[in-house]
Amino acid sequence: MNKFKKFLSLFCVTVLLVGLLAGCGGANSSSASEEEDTVTVLISNDSSRNAIEAVTDYIEEEHGIKTVFETRPGGTEGDNIMKTRLATGDMADIAFYNSGSLLQALNPAQNFVDLSKEPYMDKVLDTFKETVSDDSGAIYGIPATSVMVGAWFYNKKVYEELGLEIPKTWDDLMANNEKIKAAGKTAVIGSYKETWTSQLIVLGDNYNVLAEDPTFPEEYTANKAKLATTPGALRSFEKLQEVYDKGYMNDDFLATTYDTGTKMLAEGTGVHYPMLSQVLPLLETNYPDQLNDIGVFPQPGDSPDKNGFTAWMPHAFYLNKNGEKVETAKKWA
Repeated sequence: MNKFKKFLSLFCVTVLLVGLLAGCGGANSSSASEEEDTVTVLISNDSSRNAIEAVTDYIEEEHGIKTVFETRPGGTEGDNIMKTRLATGDMADIAFYNSGSLLQALNPAQNFVDLSKEPYMDKVLDTFKETVSDDSGAIYGIPATSVMVGAWFYNKKVYEELGLEIPKTWDDLMANNEKIKAAGKTAVIGSYKETWTSQLIVLGDNYNVLAEDPTFPEEYTANKAKLATTPGALRSFEKLQEVYDKGYMNDDFLATTYDTGTKMLAEGTGVHYPMLSQVLPLLETNYPDQLNDIGVFPQPGDSPDKNGFTAWMPHAFYLNKNGEKVETAKKWA
Protein backbone atom coordinates (compact mmCIF):
# COMPACT_ATOMS: atom_id res chain seq x y z
CA MET A 1 0.00 0.00 0.00
CA ASN A 2 1.37 3.42 -0.92
CA LYS A 3 1.74 5.43 2.27
CA PHE A 4 1.55 8.63 0.27
CA LYS A 5 -1.85 7.80 -1.20
CA LYS A 6 -4.06 10.86 -1.12
CA PHE A 7 -0.95 12.91 -0.31
CA LEU A 8 -0.94 15.04 -3.46
CA SER A 9 -4.10 16.98 -2.64
CA LEU A 10 -2.94 17.45 0.96
CA PHE A 11 0.43 18.67 -0.30
CA CYS A 12 -1.23 21.35 -2.45
CA VAL A 13 -3.20 22.58 0.58
CA THR A 14 -0.02 22.57 2.68
CA VAL A 15 1.86 24.64 0.08
CA LEU A 16 -0.94 27.19 0.07
CA LEU A 17 -0.93 27.40 3.88
CA VAL A 18 2.85 27.72 3.96
CA GLY A 19 2.62 30.63 1.53
CA LEU A 20 0.00 32.37 3.66
CA LEU A 21 1.96 31.81 6.87
CA ALA A 22 5.13 33.08 5.26
CA GLY A 23 3.33 36.27 4.31
CA CYS A 24 2.07 36.78 7.87
CA GLY A 25 4.84 35.53 10.10
CA GLY A 26 7.78 34.57 7.95
CA ALA A 27 9.27 31.24 6.87
CA ASN A 28 10.37 30.34 10.40
CA SER A 29 6.77 30.26 11.63
CA SER A 30 5.80 27.93 8.79
CA SER A 31 8.70 25.59 9.45
CA ALA A 32 7.93 25.42 13.17
CA SER A 33 4.26 24.63 12.50
CA GLU A 34 5.15 21.84 10.07
CA GLU A 35 7.61 20.33 12.52
CA GLU A 36 5.08 20.50 15.35
CA ASP A 37 2.56 18.52 13.31
CA THR A 38 4.91 15.63 12.56
CA VAL A 39 5.59 12.61 14.77
CA THR A 40 8.17 9.88 14.37
CA VAL A 41 7.19 6.24 14.94
CA LEU A 42 9.75 3.49 15.52
CA ILE A 43 8.24 0.33 14.07
CA SER A 44 9.28 -3.18 13.09
CA ASN A 45 8.72 -4.34 9.53
CA ASP A 46 5.62 -6.19 10.66
CA SER A 47 2.99 -7.71 8.37
CA SER A 48 0.52 -5.19 9.81
CA ARG A 49 2.60 -2.27 8.47
CA ASN A 50 0.28 -1.66 5.49
CA ALA A 51 -2.78 -1.43 7.74
CA ILE A 52 -0.97 0.93 10.13
CA GLU A 53 0.05 3.17 7.23
CA ALA A 54 -3.58 3.31 6.08
CA VAL A 55 -4.53 4.59 9.54
CA THR A 56 -1.73 7.16 9.57
CA ASP A 57 -2.85 8.37 6.14
CA TYR A 58 -6.23 9.02 7.75
CA ILE A 59 -4.63 10.80 10.70
CA GLU A 60 -2.78 13.10 8.34
CA GLU A 61 -5.86 13.80 6.24
CA GLU A 62 -8.27 14.37 9.12
CA HIS A 63 -6.00 15.82 11.81
CA GLY A 64 -3.02 17.27 9.97
CA ILE A 65 -0.42 15.16 11.77
CA LYS A 66 2.16 13.58 9.48
CA THR A 67 3.76 10.29 10.51
CA VAL A 68 7.42 9.57 9.72
CA PHE A 69 8.34 5.90 10.18
CA GLU A 70 11.69 4.66 11.42
CA THR A 71 12.18 0.93 10.93
CA ARG A 72 13.89 -1.49 13.31
CA PRO A 73 14.37 -5.25 12.97
CA GLY A 74 12.29 -7.74 14.92
CA GLY A 75 13.41 -10.35 17.43
CA THR A 76 16.26 -9.92 19.89
CA GLU A 77 18.05 -7.36 17.73
CA GLY A 78 14.96 -5.17 17.73
CA ASP A 79 14.60 -5.55 21.52
CA ASN A 80 18.17 -4.35 21.99
CA ILE A 81 17.61 -1.36 19.70
CA MET A 82 14.58 -0.37 21.77
CA LYS A 83 16.58 -0.54 25.00
CA THR A 84 19.54 1.33 23.53
CA ARG A 85 17.48 4.17 22.08
CA LEU A 86 15.59 4.60 25.34
CA ALA A 87 18.81 4.59 27.36
CA THR A 88 20.48 7.17 25.11
CA GLY A 89 17.47 9.48 24.85
CA ASP A 90 17.18 8.77 21.13
CA MET A 91 13.70 7.20 21.11
CA ALA A 92 11.14 8.25 18.49
CA ASP A 93 8.02 10.13 19.57
CA ILE A 94 6.03 6.87 19.45
CA ALA A 95 7.23 3.28 19.67
CA PHE A 96 5.53 0.18 18.25
CA TYR A 97 6.36 -2.78 20.51
CA ASN A 98 5.13 -5.91 22.23
CA SER A 99 2.62 -5.89 25.04
CA GLY A 100 3.10 -8.16 28.05
CA SER A 101 6.34 -9.18 29.74
CA LEU A 102 8.69 -7.66 27.13
CA LEU A 103 7.21 -4.24 27.88
CA GLN A 104 8.10 -4.53 31.57
CA ALA A 105 11.76 -4.95 30.62
CA LEU A 106 11.68 -1.41 29.16
CA ASN A 107 10.85 0.29 32.49
CA PRO A 108 7.61 1.80 31.15
CA ALA A 109 7.05 4.13 34.13
CA GLN A 110 10.31 5.90 33.33
CA ASN A 111 10.01 5.92 29.57
CA PHE A 112 6.35 6.04 28.45
CA VAL A 113 3.36 8.32 28.95
CA ASP A 114 0.56 7.13 31.24
CA LEU A 115 -2.61 7.03 29.12
CA SER A 116 -4.97 5.75 31.80
CA LYS A 117 -6.92 9.04 31.96
CA GLU A 118 -7.46 9.31 28.21
CA PRO A 119 -11.21 9.08 27.41
CA TYR A 120 -10.79 6.45 24.69
CA MET A 121 -9.47 3.96 27.23
CA ASP A 122 -13.11 3.12 28.03
CA LYS A 123 -13.26 1.48 24.59
CA VAL A 124 -10.21 -0.74 25.14
CA LEU A 125 -10.62 -4.29 26.46
CA ASP A 126 -9.53 -4.78 30.05
CA THR A 127 -7.71 -7.93 28.95
CA PHE A 128 -5.45 -5.80 26.78
CA LYS A 129 -5.01 -3.07 29.39
CA GLU A 130 -3.60 -5.64 31.80
CA THR A 131 -0.76 -6.36 29.37
CA VAL A 132 0.34 -2.72 29.06
CA SER A 133 -0.08 -1.66 32.71
CA ASP A 134 1.88 -1.80 35.93
CA ASP A 135 0.98 -2.12 39.61
CA SER A 136 0.44 1.62 39.94
CA GLY A 137 -2.57 1.50 37.64
CA ALA A 138 -0.84 3.36 34.82
CA ILE A 139 -1.66 2.24 31.27
CA TYR A 140 1.14 2.83 28.77
CA GLY A 141 -0.09 1.52 25.43
CA ILE A 142 -2.92 1.53 22.93
CA PRO A 143 -3.58 -1.50 20.68
CA ALA A 144 -1.77 -1.27 17.35
CA THR A 145 -2.71 -4.61 15.79
CA SER A 146 -5.30 -7.35 16.22
CA VAL A 147 -5.30 -10.23 18.69
CA MET A 148 -3.21 -13.13 17.37
CA VAL A 149 -3.20 -16.85 18.00
CA GLY A 150 -0.23 -19.19 17.99
CA ALA A 151 -1.12 -22.21 15.90
CA TRP A 152 -0.08 -24.72 13.27
CA PHE A 153 -0.84 -23.54 9.76
CA TYR A 154 -1.00 -26.34 7.23
CA ASN A 155 -1.36 -26.86 3.51
CA LYS A 156 -4.81 -28.35 2.93
CA LYS A 157 -3.94 -29.59 -0.56
CA VAL A 158 -1.12 -31.76 0.77
CA TYR A 159 -3.33 -32.99 3.60
CA GLU A 160 -5.91 -34.08 1.04
CA GLU A 161 -3.29 -35.62 -1.21
CA LEU A 162 -1.85 -37.72 1.64
CA GLY A 163 -5.21 -38.49 3.29
CA LEU A 164 -4.33 -36.74 6.55
CA GLU A 165 -6.77 -35.55 9.21
CA ILE A 166 -6.42 -32.61 11.57
CA PRO A 167 -4.61 -33.97 14.66
CA LYS A 168 -6.25 -33.83 18.07
CA THR A 169 -3.20 -35.04 20.02
CA TRP A 170 0.53 -34.47 19.78
CA ASP A 171 1.02 -38.13 18.81
CA ASP A 172 -1.46 -37.66 15.96
CA LEU A 173 0.54 -34.68 14.75
CA MET A 174 3.79 -36.63 14.87
CA ALA A 175 2.18 -39.42 12.87
CA ASN A 176 1.14 -36.89 10.22
CA ASN A 177 4.67 -35.52 10.16
CA GLU A 178 6.05 -38.99 9.56
CA LYS A 179 3.79 -39.51 6.54
CA ILE A 180 4.71 -36.10 5.14
CA LYS A 181 8.41 -36.82 5.55
CA ALA A 182 7.99 -40.17 3.81
CA ALA A 183 6.34 -38.33 0.90
CA GLY A 184 9.51 -36.26 0.43
CA LYS A 185 8.18 -32.97 1.76
CA THR A 186 9.21 -30.80 4.71
CA ALA A 187 6.83 -31.71 7.52
CA VAL A 188 7.55 -28.71 9.80
CA ILE A 189 8.86 -25.43 8.44
CA GLY A 190 11.60 -23.80 10.48
CA SER A 191 12.48 -20.17 9.73
CA TYR A 192 14.94 -19.57 12.55
CA LYS A 193 17.06 -17.08 10.60
CA GLU A 194 14.60 -14.71 12.26
CA THR A 195 15.00 -15.90 15.82
CA TRP A 196 11.55 -14.91 17.11
CA THR A 197 9.99 -17.61 14.93
CA SER A 198 11.85 -20.29 16.89
CA GLN A 199 9.60 -19.73 19.92
CA LEU A 200 6.27 -20.75 18.46
CA ILE A 201 6.18 -24.46 19.36
CA VAL A 202 7.06 -23.64 22.97
CA LEU A 203 4.90 -20.55 23.40
CA GLY A 204 2.04 -21.88 21.29
CA ASP A 205 1.75 -24.70 23.82
CA ASN A 206 0.65 -22.32 26.58
CA TYR A 207 -2.99 -23.36 26.26
CA ASN A 208 -1.97 -26.93 27.06
CA VAL A 209 0.23 -25.84 29.97
CA LEU A 210 -2.68 -23.93 31.52
CA ALA A 211 -5.13 -26.75 30.85
CA GLU A 212 -2.92 -28.95 33.03
CA ASP A 213 -1.86 -26.35 35.59
CA PRO A 214 -4.00 -23.15 35.61
CA THR A 215 -1.95 -21.55 38.39
CA PHE A 216 1.39 -21.91 36.61
CA PRO A 217 1.77 -18.25 35.45
CA GLU A 218 1.22 -16.86 38.95
CA GLU A 219 3.46 -19.50 40.53
CA TYR A 220 6.18 -18.92 37.94
CA THR A 221 6.05 -15.14 38.35
CA ALA A 222 6.35 -15.55 42.12
CA ASN A 223 9.35 -17.86 41.61
CA LYS A 224 7.45 -20.74 43.20
CA ALA A 225 7.44 -22.86 40.03
CA LYS A 226 10.08 -23.50 37.40
CA LEU A 227 9.93 -24.62 33.78
CA ALA A 228 12.21 -27.58 34.42
CA THR A 229 10.16 -28.95 37.32
CA THR A 230 6.67 -28.27 35.98
CA PRO A 231 5.73 -31.26 33.78
CA GLY A 232 3.36 -29.35 31.49
CA ALA A 233 5.82 -26.52 30.89
CA LEU A 234 8.74 -28.89 30.35
CA ARG A 235 6.62 -30.80 27.85
CA SER A 236 6.53 -27.71 25.61
CA PHE A 237 10.30 -27.84 25.22
CA GLU A 238 10.22 -31.59 24.70
CA LYS A 239 7.86 -31.08 21.76
CA LEU A 240 10.29 -28.70 20.10
CA GLN A 241 13.12 -31.17 20.69
CA GLU A 242 11.11 -34.05 19.26
CA VAL A 243 10.37 -32.19 16.01
CA TYR A 244 14.10 -31.59 15.57
CA ASP A 245 15.28 -35.06 16.65
CA LYS A 246 12.97 -36.81 14.18
CA GLY A 247 14.20 -34.71 11.26
CA TYR A 248 10.87 -33.14 10.42
CA MET A 249 12.24 -29.65 9.71
CA ASN A 250 13.90 -28.34 6.57
CA ASP A 251 17.66 -28.94 6.59
CA ASP A 252 18.41 -25.21 6.36
CA PHE A 253 15.97 -24.15 9.10
CA LEU A 254 18.65 -22.01 10.79
CA ALA A 255 19.16 -19.99 7.59
CA THR A 256 15.53 -19.85 6.40
CA THR A 257 13.70 -16.53 6.70
CA TYR A 258 10.10 -15.86 7.68
CA ASP A 259 9.28 -14.84 4.09
CA THR A 260 10.76 -18.07 2.74
CA GLY A 261 8.88 -20.12 5.31
CA THR A 262 5.64 -18.48 4.24
CA LYS A 263 6.45 -19.26 0.61
CA MET A 264 7.09 -22.93 1.46
CA LEU A 265 3.71 -23.16 3.18
CA ALA A 266 1.87 -21.51 0.28
CA GLU A 267 3.51 -23.74 -2.32
CA GLY A 268 3.15 -26.93 -0.27
CA THR A 269 6.87 -27.78 -0.21
CA GLY A 270 6.51 -27.33 3.54
CA VAL A 271 3.28 -28.62 5.05
CA HIS A 272 3.16 -27.38 8.66
CA TYR A 273 4.24 -23.95 9.90
CA PRO A 274 4.01 -23.26 13.67
CA MET A 275 3.35 -19.54 13.53
CA LEU A 276 1.34 -16.55 14.70
CA SER A 277 -1.81 -15.66 12.80
CA GLN A 278 -0.04 -12.50 11.64
CA VAL A 279 1.14 -14.70 8.77
CA LEU A 280 -2.29 -14.44 7.12
CA PRO A 281 -1.94 -10.87 5.80
CA LEU A 282 1.47 -11.82 4.39
CA LEU A 283 -0.04 -14.84 2.64
CA GLU A 284 -2.87 -12.71 1.30
CA THR A 285 -0.44 -10.11 -0.07
CA ASN A 286 2.17 -12.42 -1.59
CA TYR A 287 0.18 -15.56 -2.40
CA PRO A 288 -3.46 -14.55 -2.85
CA ASP A 289 -4.22 -17.51 -5.13
CA GLN A 290 -3.02 -19.96 -2.46
CA LEU A 291 -4.62 -18.31 0.58
CA ASN A 292 -7.61 -20.66 0.61
CA ASP A 293 -5.24 -23.64 0.49
CA ILE A 294 -4.08 -22.85 4.01
CA GLY A 295 -5.79 -24.19 7.13
CA VAL A 296 -5.05 -23.85 10.82
CA PHE A 297 -5.36 -25.92 13.99
CA PRO A 298 -4.26 -25.33 17.60
CA GLN A 299 -1.11 -27.01 18.83
CA PRO A 300 -2.32 -30.35 20.21
CA GLY A 301 -1.73 -31.51 23.73
CA ASP A 302 -1.59 -35.08 24.97
CA SER A 303 -5.36 -35.41 25.46
CA PRO A 304 -7.88 -35.32 22.58
CA ASP A 305 -10.44 -33.77 24.96
CA LYS A 306 -8.43 -30.58 25.50
CA ASN A 307 -7.83 -28.46 22.42
CA GLY A 308 -7.51 -24.70 22.17
CA PHE A 309 -5.51 -21.79 20.85
CA THR A 310 -2.93 -19.76 22.73
CA ALA A 311 -3.78 -16.07 22.23
CA TRP A 312 -1.45 -13.08 22.07
CA MET A 313 -2.65 -9.62 22.93
CA PRO A 314 -1.88 -7.02 20.24
CA HIS A 315 1.33 -5.09 19.87
CA ALA A 316 0.93 -1.55 21.15
CA PHE A 317 1.93 2.04 20.51
CA TYR A 318 3.78 3.71 23.39
CA LEU A 319 4.36 7.47 23.68
CA ASN A 320 7.86 8.63 24.52
CA LYS A 321 7.55 10.32 27.91
CA ASN A 322 10.83 12.16 27.43
CA GLY A 323 10.21 13.29 23.87
CA GLU A 324 9.52 16.79 22.60
CA LYS A 325 6.20 15.95 20.96
CA VAL A 326 4.20 14.47 23.82
CA GLU A 327 1.07 16.55 23.21
CA THR A 328 1.12 15.95 19.46
CA ALA A 329 1.69 12.25 20.09
CA LYS A 330 -1.30 12.20 22.45
CA LYS A 331 -3.46 13.70 19.73
CA TRP A 332 -2.10 11.13 17.26
CA ALA A 333 -2.94 8.33 19.71
